[in-house]
Amino acid sequence: MKDLIRNILREQTDDMGRTQSGRDALDAKTDKLKQKLRVLFTYMTTVGGKQGCRDLLVYYENYGHPSNYAFNNAPDNQKEMAVLAGKIEQGLKIVGLVPRNFNHFLLYTIVVNYLHNGGSNRKFSEGDIELIPGKMYEVDVSVTETVTEYSTIMCDVYGSDKEYAEDRAKNDPWMYEVDRQTEDSDYHGDVEVEDITGSAQTELNLTPTLFV
Repeated sequence: MKDLIRNILREQTDDMGRTQSGRDALDAKTDKLKQKLRVLFTYMTTVGGKQGCRDLLVYYENYGHPSNYAFNNAPDNQKEMAVLAGKIEQGLKIVGLVPRNFNHFLLYTIVVNYLHNGGSNRKFSEGDIELIPGKMYEVDVSVTETVTEYSTIMCDVYGSDKEYAEDRAKNDPWMYEVDRQTEDSDYHGDVEVEDITGSAQTELNLTPTLFV
């Protein structure tokens, strides 16, 4: 994979030398970021093929970040998308775009910008790179869920008769309760969605400050 990146870098350097003068007005740090994105986007075409990154975008917007762990109603391409996302994350580090704080929103925003700038149909050593924000909604949903909790109730029962004290505590522990410790919880999977309690859009722009 490192050899692949080196070859891409070599080709990009040759091609970009002919168009550098048209980008002199750009801020130096943003210009450097875009140069590295050109290499990353070319790499993404190599590892994603014609359709892979577009499928990854669809996956993100329908199922969230692809996980290596199976879940109910997981799509058939879950593992394939998880592998592709991992390769893109690895590619970031190889081209020198090391995130200060890596998160799934950043990876999604990179895929958005890759496709916005032409995706697999584009030669990234030519033309401008236009950066757009990735968008996400933070949605709070109130739910009612059936849970069985296994707890220990600590009781203080006054008197000198042990048998009587234990009998009283067993029959009405709440009357004598002074503390409680939850040992375990059993979620039955019965969840009823009540309503949306909050929704706010957040955006992420690819800027040099996101990377070390």
